[in-house]
Amino acid sequence: LNSAQNFVQMKQAFILNQKNPNKETSPSEGNKSEFSEKINLSIEGDSQGIRLGYYLDSLLNNNYRVYGHIQNGAPLEEITRATARDVQYKSYMKKDYIVWIAGTNN
Repeated sequence: LNSAQNFVQMKQAFILNQKNPNKETSPSEGNKSEFSEKINLSIEGDSQGIRLGYYLDSLLNNNYRVYGHIQNGAPLEEITRATARDVQYKSYMKKDYIVWIAGTNN
């Protein structure tokens, strides 16, 4: 849980240090600010990532939408391939994050 809290603090510091966040927009959103939408945070991993999405979701504020996809026993290559196949990530923008926690099974 301590590392999850550190991650949250780093993420909040990153957002506060963004230069002109309201200037970045997605073509599909027109003039709507990219930062007015929730930030997507996806945790993709092997068994080392179990419940991390749950902990982050409970620690982060309402500006975040947290997803978790865990494949027990999967090597890094399998997890990254599964991420690439997922349609959800095609809509991710610069403000969104994908975190891979894997490699234990390689």
